[in-house]
Amino acid sequence: LVYVLDRDRTGQWEFYGSPMSGNDVDGSIASMKKFTTTGGQIVTGAPKDLKRPPMAWNPVSSVLAVAAADNTLYLVETNPTGANMITVSEVTRAQEIKWSSDGSMLAATFSFTNGDDETQVRIVTVTPAGVVTVRHDAPVGDVVRDLTFSPDGNWLLYRVSRGGGSWFNVLDIGAGQLTAPVPITATDPVGTASNYRAVMSLSPVWTSANLVIYPSFNDNASVTPGIYTRDLSGLVD
Repeated sequence: LVYVLDRDRTGQWEFYGSPMSGNDVDGSIASMKKFTTTGGQIVTGAPKDLKRPPMAWNPVSSVLAVAAADNTLYLVETNPTGANMITVSEVTRAQEIKWSSDGSMLAATFSFTNGDDETQVRIVTVTPAGVVTVRHDAPVGDVVRDLTFSPDGNWLLYRVSRGGGSWFNVLDIGAGQLTAPVPITATDPVGTASNYRAVMSLSPVWTSANLVIYPSFNDNASVTPGIYTRDLSGLVD
Protein backbone atom coordinates (compact mmCIF):
# COMPACT_ATOMS: atom_id res chain seq x y z
CA LEU A 1 0.00 0.00 0.00
CA VAL A 2 1.66 3.19 -1.19
CA TYR A 3 0.86 6.70 0.00
CA VAL A 4 2.26 10.18 0.55
CA LEU A 5 3.03 11.24 4.10
CA ASP A 6 4.54 14.10 6.08
CA ARG A 7 6.06 11.80 8.69
CA ASP A 8 8.34 14.48 10.21
CA ARG A 9 5.63 17.17 10.05
CA THR A 10 7.87 19.52 8.11
CA GLY A 11 5.47 20.23 5.25
CA GLN A 12 7.72 18.23 2.92
CA TRP A 13 5.59 15.33 1.72
CA GLU A 14 7.38 12.08 0.95
CA PHE A 15 6.52 8.72 -0.58
CA TYR A 16 6.00 5.73 1.74
CA GLY A 17 4.65 2.19 1.61
CA SER A 18 3.42 -0.52 3.97
CA PRO A 19 3.66 -4.23 3.13
CA MET A 20 0.55 -6.28 2.45
CA SER A 21 -0.24 -9.96 2.83
CA GLY A 22 -3.37 -10.71 0.85
CA ASN A 23 -5.79 -7.97 1.90
CA ASP A 24 -4.08 -7.31 5.24
CA VAL A 25 -1.89 -4.21 5.58
CA ASP A 26 0.96 -4.15 8.09
CA GLY A 27 0.49 -0.61 9.38
CA SER A 28 3.26 -0.70 11.98
CA ILE A 29 5.88 2.06 12.00
CA ALA A 30 8.62 -0.57 11.98
CA SER A 31 7.37 -2.01 8.69
CA MET A 32 6.89 1.34 6.97
CA LYS A 33 9.30 1.91 4.07
CA LYS A 34 10.36 5.28 2.66
CA PHE A 35 10.64 5.10 -1.12
CA THR A 36 11.84 8.59 -2.04
CA THR A 37 15.37 7.93 -0.86
CA THR A 38 16.79 10.53 -3.25
CA GLY A 39 14.79 13.25 -1.53
CA GLY A 40 12.22 13.75 -4.26
CA GLN A 41 9.28 15.62 -2.84
CA ILE A 42 5.80 14.58 -3.90
CA VAL A 43 4.02 17.75 -2.78
CA THR A 44 5.10 20.74 -0.71
CA GLY A 45 2.86 22.89 1.45
CA ALA A 46 0.43 22.64 4.33
CA PRO A 47 -1.73 19.50 4.75
CA LYS A 48 -4.77 21.27 3.31
CA ASP A 49 -2.79 21.85 0.10
CA LEU A 50 -1.92 18.18 -0.39
CA LYS A 51 -2.75 17.12 -3.93
CA ARG A 52 -2.30 13.70 -5.45
CA PRO A 53 0.53 13.79 -8.01
CA PRO A 54 0.19 11.92 -11.31
CA MET A 55 0.86 8.27 -10.43
CA ALA A 56 0.53 5.07 -12.46
CA TRP A 57 1.28 1.44 -11.62
CA ASN A 58 2.90 -0.68 -14.30
CA PRO A 59 0.23 -3.32 -15.12
CA VAL A 60 2.66 -6.26 -15.17
CA SER A 61 5.36 -5.34 -12.63
CA SER A 62 5.85 -3.62 -9.28
CA VAL A 63 6.98 -0.31 -10.81
CA LEU A 64 5.11 2.84 -9.85
CA ALA A 65 5.65 5.97 -11.95
CA VAL A 66 5.32 9.20 -9.96
CA ALA A 67 5.51 12.73 -11.38
CA ALA A 68 6.81 14.47 -8.28
CA ALA A 69 6.57 18.13 -7.30
CA ASP A 70 10.34 18.56 -7.69
CA ASN A 71 9.89 18.52 -11.48
CA THR A 72 11.14 14.95 -11.83
CA LEU A 73 9.58 11.69 -12.96
CA TYR A 74 10.43 8.75 -10.69
CA LEU A 75 10.10 5.07 -11.52
CA VAL A 76 9.83 3.33 -8.17
CA GLU A 77 10.28 -0.45 -8.20
CA THR A 78 8.89 -1.71 -4.91
CA ASN A 79 10.19 -4.84 -3.19
CA PRO A 80 9.79 -6.47 0.25
CA THR A 81 12.61 -4.39 1.77
CA GLY A 82 11.87 -1.02 0.21
CA ALA A 83 12.32 0.20 -3.34
CA ASN A 84 14.76 0.84 -6.14
CA MET A 85 14.21 4.20 -7.79
CA ILE A 86 15.14 5.52 -11.23
CA THR A 87 15.15 9.28 -11.75
CA VAL A 88 13.99 10.35 -15.22
CA SER A 89 15.22 13.94 -15.25
CA GLU A 90 14.34 14.49 -18.94
CA VAL A 91 10.65 14.51 -18.00
CA THR A 92 9.98 17.68 -16.02
CA ARG A 93 6.72 17.98 -14.05
CA ALA A 94 4.73 15.55 -16.17
CA GLN A 95 1.11 16.58 -16.59
CA GLU A 96 -0.09 13.07 -17.38
CA ILE A 97 1.41 9.57 -17.44
CA LYS A 98 0.00 6.30 -18.78
CA TRP A 99 1.46 2.76 -19.11
CA SER A 100 0.91 0.53 -22.13
CA SER A 101 -1.07 -2.64 -21.42
CA ASP A 102 2.05 -4.85 -21.60
CA GLY A 103 4.01 -2.56 -19.27
CA SER A 104 6.80 -1.96 -21.80
CA MET A 105 6.29 1.81 -22.14
CA LEU A 106 5.12 4.75 -20.11
CA ALA A 107 3.71 7.69 -22.08
CA ALA A 108 4.12 11.14 -20.56
CA THR A 109 3.28 14.72 -21.51
CA PHE A 110 5.06 17.76 -20.13
CA SER A 111 5.75 21.39 -21.01
CA PHE A 112 9.13 22.68 -22.15
CA THR A 113 10.54 25.95 -23.46
CA ASN A 114 11.73 25.89 -27.06
CA GLY A 115 14.53 27.91 -28.66
CA ASP A 116 12.20 30.83 -29.30
CA ASP A 117 11.34 31.02 -25.59
CA GLU A 118 7.86 29.61 -26.27
CA THR A 119 6.10 26.93 -24.26
CA GLN A 120 5.24 23.66 -25.99
CA VAL A 121 3.96 20.26 -24.90
CA ARG A 122 6.19 17.25 -25.55
CA ILE A 123 4.99 13.65 -25.78
CA VAL A 124 7.53 10.98 -24.82
CA THR A 125 7.61 7.32 -23.96
CA VAL A 126 9.77 5.91 -21.18
CA THR A 127 10.88 2.31 -20.67
CA PRO A 128 10.82 0.75 -17.17
CA ALA A 129 14.62 1.22 -17.20
CA GLY A 130 14.17 4.98 -17.68
CA VAL A 131 15.10 5.30 -21.37
CA VAL A 132 13.23 8.27 -22.91
CA THR A 133 12.10 8.50 -26.55
CA VAL A 134 10.65 11.78 -27.83
CA ARG A 135 7.54 11.02 -29.88
CA HIS A 136 6.07 14.42 -30.75
CA ASP A 137 6.29 18.12 -29.93
CA ALA A 138 2.81 19.63 -30.16
CA PRO A 139 2.40 23.03 -31.84
CA VAL A 140 2.75 26.07 -29.61
CA GLY A 141 -0.50 26.70 -27.76
CA ASP A 142 -1.83 23.14 -27.94
CA VAL A 143 -2.84 21.34 -24.74
CA VAL A 144 -2.40 17.55 -24.77
CA ARG A 145 -4.34 15.29 -22.40
CA ASP A 146 -6.01 11.87 -22.04
CA LEU A 147 -3.27 9.53 -23.25
CA THR A 148 -4.29 6.02 -24.29
CA PHE A 149 -2.26 3.22 -25.90
CA SER A 150 -3.66 0.86 -28.51
CA PRO A 151 -3.83 -2.74 -27.24
CA ASP A 152 -0.76 -3.70 -29.33
CA GLY A 153 1.23 -0.68 -28.13
CA ASN A 154 1.92 0.58 -31.67
CA TRP A 155 -0.28 3.67 -31.44
CA LEU A 156 -0.86 6.45 -28.93
CA LEU A 157 -4.15 8.31 -28.76
CA TYR A 158 -4.47 11.73 -27.12
CA ARG A 159 -6.82 14.69 -26.90
CA VAL A 160 -5.72 18.04 -28.34
CA SER A 161 -7.25 21.30 -27.13
CA ARG A 162 -6.61 24.36 -29.26
CA GLY A 163 -8.49 27.61 -28.78
CA GLY A 164 -12.06 26.66 -27.94
CA GLY A 165 -12.02 23.27 -29.66
CA SER A 166 -10.73 19.78 -28.96
CA TRP A 167 -10.28 16.53 -30.87
CA PHE A 168 -8.34 13.27 -30.69
CA ASN A 169 -5.11 12.53 -32.55
CA VAL A 170 -3.51 9.16 -33.12
CA LEU A 171 0.30 8.95 -33.15
CA ASP A 172 2.28 6.09 -34.72
CA ILE A 173 4.88 4.98 -32.16
CA GLY A 174 5.71 1.52 -33.50
CA ALA A 175 3.62 0.54 -36.51
CA GLY A 176 5.91 2.37 -38.94
CA GLN A 177 3.07 3.68 -41.11
CA LEU A 178 2.56 7.36 -40.20
CA THR A 179 5.15 10.07 -39.73
CA ALA A 180 2.83 12.68 -38.21
CA PRO A 181 -0.21 12.61 -35.89
CA VAL A 182 -3.58 12.10 -37.58
CA PRO A 183 -6.87 13.52 -36.22
CA ILE A 184 -9.47 10.77 -35.87
CA THR A 185 -12.44 12.76 -34.49
CA ALA A 186 -14.19 15.96 -35.41
CA THR A 187 -13.46 19.16 -33.48
CA ASP A 188 -15.91 19.72 -30.64
CA PRO A 189 -16.09 22.62 -28.17
CA VAL A 190 -13.83 22.21 -25.17
CA GLY A 191 -16.93 22.72 -23.02
CA THR A 192 -16.66 22.16 -19.28
CA ALA A 193 -14.03 19.41 -19.44
CA SER A 194 -11.92 21.16 -16.78
CA ASN A 195 -14.76 20.85 -14.28
CA TYR A 196 -15.01 17.12 -14.84
CA ARG A 197 -11.29 16.39 -14.52
CA ALA A 198 -11.47 16.91 -10.77
CA VAL A 199 -14.02 14.12 -10.29
CA MET A 200 -13.72 11.67 -13.20
CA SER A 201 -11.51 10.40 -15.98
CA LEU A 202 -11.98 11.74 -19.49
CA SER A 203 -9.58 9.22 -21.02
CA PRO A 204 -10.73 7.14 -23.98
CA VAL A 205 -10.71 3.34 -24.17
CA TRP A 206 -9.17 1.52 -27.13
CA THR A 207 -10.63 -1.97 -27.53
CA SER A 208 -9.03 -5.05 -29.10
CA ALA A 209 -11.41 -4.58 -32.06
CA ASN A 210 -9.87 -1.12 -32.70
CA LEU A 211 -12.98 0.66 -31.49
CA VAL A 212 -12.24 3.83 -29.53
CA ILE A 213 -14.81 4.84 -26.91
CA TYR A 214 -14.33 8.40 -25.72
CA PRO A 215 -16.06 11.21 -23.82
CA SER A 216 -16.34 14.56 -25.58
CA PHE A 217 -18.40 17.72 -25.76
CA ASN A 218 -20.50 18.84 -28.71
CA ASP A 219 -22.86 21.74 -29.43
CA ASN A 220 -25.71 20.03 -27.61
CA ALA A 221 -23.71 19.02 -24.56
CA SER A 222 -22.40 22.22 -23.03
CA VAL A 223 -22.93 20.97 -19.49
CA THR A 224 -22.25 17.22 -19.53
CA PRO A 225 -20.03 15.11 -21.78
CA GLY A 226 -21.38 12.61 -24.27
CA ILE A 227 -19.89 9.17 -24.97
CA TYR A 228 -18.93 8.46 -28.56
CA THR A 229 -17.22 5.72 -30.57
CA ARG A 230 -14.79 5.76 -33.48
CA ASP A 231 -13.84 2.67 -35.48
CA LEU A 232 -10.14 2.84 -36.38
CA SER A 233 -10.14 -0.35 -38.44
CA GLY A 234 -8.43 0.42 -41.73
CA LEU A 235 -6.24 3.13 -40.22
CA VAL A 236 -4.27 0.96 -37.82
CA ASP A 237 -4.84 -2.53 -39.28
